[in-house]
Parts: sequence; C-alpha cells; structure tokens
Amino acid sequence: HQHGEHVLVNKAVYFRVNLDRLDFLPFVDGEGSRYLFHPPQRGDIIVFRAPTDNTRDYIKRVVGLPGETIEIREGRVYIDGAPLAEPYIRQPATYSEAPQVIPEGHYYVLGDNRSVSQDSHFFGPIPEESIIGKAWVVYWPLGKLGLAPNH
Repeated sequence: HQHGEHVLVNKAVYFRVNLDRLDFLPFVDGEGSRYLFHPPQRGDIIVFRAPTDNTRDYIKRVVGLPGETIEIREGRVYIDGAPLAEPYIRQPATYSEAPQVIPEGHYYVLGDNRSVSQDSHFFGPIPEESIIGKAWVVYWPLGKLGLAPNH
C-alpha cells in the first residue's frame, strides 16, 4: 500500500463468534469464541486503529503471530529462529530488534517500506481488538485497481 491509495477493507473475514451464546443451537459444538472464517494470517495486509492515536487507522502487513518468537537482525525478520521469506518488501529495514515472544491475542505488523514505517518495531505487537479488517481491493488511483497484495 502506498500513500494516497484507497482500499476496500473486508471487515467480516476476521469476525469472531461467541459459541457460549449459541449453545441453544443443536449444531453448535464447543465453547469460547471462534473465527467465523479465519484469524489474521502471516502476509495479510490489515487495517487497524493506530496504537498511538485511536482516531487514525494504519495499514500494515502481518509478519508475526501470537506465541511466535520474532527477531529482526540487520533488517531481516526471523520467526522462531528461521528467516522469513518476504518478496513484497519495497525498502528493507535498517535496524535490528532483540527476540521477543508475541503475546497471545497480539500480532506483529510491519510496513513494506521498513525504514520509514511506524509499525510494531516502533509501538510493539498490536492487540487483536484493534484490527478493523483485511485490505481487499485497491480502487484508487485507477491505475492500481485490483486485489490488495496479500501473501
């Protein structure tokens, strides 16, 4: 996503259902909450409320999932000690970050223009509750019309 692009956001893809409230239905088996479709996945481009200003939304790529150990060494991302293949990066990071475990219910997000992006290396993993949805279609400028580059 580049500055000035406009995107449609799929808010339903990460919708959670509380099974405890649906226990009266005979075909519902289980308790707690579950995703109707799927949780955020590595490579998804998501829109979320900015942790530093809840009146703004950010758009970044999910690189780390709950429970994983993430590390950035000389600009390269490592997940649980293995290097992450990232063909979508436009500008590599110029920093390193010590290994950290991503807390349950949180995601580690980075911009594709790493050296100029305010992302999880700046404000830490984001809570699941702040996620608005998944970028789906780029519709402006018209020359960029098409599906968002989720990997």
